[in-house]
Amino acid sequence: MEPPPLGAGAIQILGTGLHFAGSAHHHQGRRRCRRPGVSGRRPDHPRRWNLVVRAVVGPHLVRRPGSCGEPGSLDRRDRPRSEADQDRRPDLQRRRTRNRPPPDHRRHRRFCRHRTPGPRVRAVKGARQLFTSIASSESGVLAIICVGVFSTALDQTVVVAALPGVMVDLEIPLTDLDRASWIVTGYLVAYTVAMPLGGRLSDVHGRIRMFQASLVVFSVGSLFVALAPNFEWIVSARVIQAVGGGATVPIGLAMAVAAVSPERRGIAIGLVAAAAEAGSVLGPLYGGAIIELAGWRWIFWLDIPQSFILIGLLAILPNRPNPAAKMDYFGAVVLGASLIFLTAGLSQRAIFSGESVYPYLFVAAGIALIFALVMVERRSAQPLLAPFLYRSRAFLSSNTTQFLVGVALIIALVAVPLMAATVMEKGALESVLQLLRLTAAIPVGAVVGGYVLRRAGVRSVCIIGLAFMGAGLLVMSGWETQVEEPRLTLPLVMAGLGFGLVIPPIGVSALSAAPGHYWGAAASLVTASRMVGMALGLAALSAWGIERFYSLTGDVALGPTFEETEAVLIGAGVTVFQNLFMITGFLSLLAILPAMLMREEDVEDTSGLLL
Repeated sequence: MEPPPLGAGAIQILGTGLHFAGSAHHHQGRRRCRRPGVSGRRPDHPRRWNLVVRAVVGPHLVRRPGSCGEPGSLDRRDRPRSEADQDRRPDLQRRRTRNRPPPDHRRHRRFCRHRTPGPRVRAVKGARQLFTSIASSESGVLAIICVGVFSTALDQTVVVAALPGVMVDLEIPLTDLDRASWIVTGYLVAYTVAMPLGGRLSDVHGRIRMFQASLVVFSVGSLFVALAPNFEWIVSARVIQAVGGGATVPIGLAMAVAAVSPERRGIAIGLVAAAAEAGSVLGPLYGGAIIELAGWRWIFWLDIPQSFILIGLLAILPNRPNPAAKMDYFGAVVLGASLIFLTAGLSQRAIFSGESVYPYLFVAAGIALIFALVMVERRSAQPLLAPFLYRSRAFLSSNTTQFLVGVALIIALVAVPLMAATVMEKGALESVLQLLRLTAAIPVGAVVGGYVLRRAGVRSVCIIGLAFMGAGLLVMSGWETQVEEPRLTLPLVMAGLGFGLVIPPIGVSALSAAPGHYWGAAASLVTASRMVGMALGLAALSAWGIERFYSLTGDVALGPTFEETEAVLIGAGVTVFQNLFMITGFLSLLAILPAMLMREEDVEDTSGLLL
């Protein structure tokens, strides 16, 4: 027979190669289960090296049984074995390794995709599926969020206990106490600036990933604080730490709202707020215990493993970024600069005494940047401070109420222990315990407010909380140097419950006014309103209190005896504290007016969607 021409061989090579590629694509990802004694390869499928042989010697020299109907094969594995070989082969294999099964069975267990797993594999897979299902549930997501917010909230107040040790270790003299206060002030400023920035970034890139990124930044800042060799280093490290910690609160609130059904959003916000308040309350106690056991640096060393455990737990949850959303970076820079200038100017005492012109310049620069921010946001396609949010009555009233609550809260937190330590002449421990009666009731009120919100509604719960605040603070305005029970504990608990009760309705009202892709920004803005109220309220009322004290003690030098002079000073101090409590009590009652405009707008059910 005359061999076919070389061109025909080339055509057959091309056809065989296309058939081989098509078969490989068809069976990709579908490995067949080979039973013992049965080949997993179809007889008409050529092996890879046969293609090479066809190309070299021509297709007319390569034939396989069953392919073209002609005998002969270059593939030794395609030859049928004799009966003697088939009988002898398992015996030889068993003599080599007595416990090893025959080759066909080994190949079957190796390549069979649907084999039954062993008990250990089944136990591991079952535990993994159970852990994933628990962590992905509503309760699991809320637990992870609450732990993350709690751990970052600890560092807001833990430095209060660590500050004396920091000053001694870093050799900061007592005369530079105003410089040392920047360890706290720097954290608060960066914390406030990071809130709107982190909230909007979570809307764009996904809340899970941004929560993880915030914890990473927080861990890096904690590492630098623990290694701080001097004052400048620790202030810079605290700023880095605050950037990560400040972003966790609004992101956590947005995650909690997105993870639950609409009727459970009040409970979710209440639990997250309770975790944040509990962290702030327990911060000094936690810091004092760690300092007694290991030193102040270990407070920040312990933040690192906690953060990475939470990062690993968050990796289980799905992250859903929004490709259509954009970040207004220029608006974020202008907003951050305005908050920095305003806080830096209002935090200086010279702004009320007129001793220096720099505080006024800082405040003027901050106000100018706010006007510039309004112009920038109007021209932005997707602004950081969306104008449509402030056109919503619910969102605007929620932020106004939150601002007044922040003013009342910071005055109560400062005035209660200060009055106990000065005019009431109590020790440091007694002063802290007196404040603890107020702060311990805040997380309780937040949880109760979240549960009651489902039945009573946003407006009713907020008004009741503000009434509790106002009543407690007004009763405290009647305190003298000696206060008996229950006039001491009852108003503190009432005010604390009121501060906690207003947190869930304010958060639900503000977030319900925003679309889902702006929840992070809305949560950050309503939280920042409280921080701005605390900063402005503390600066203004503390300066007014000092001026009031000086006006009441202007003639103290004319007193004939020391006892009379001391009585005048104590009386002036009592009057100042009474006036502060009365002012904050009326501000709490004034906040009822914007609270009456709050409402929970109808929004879509996004339970389970962590955008």
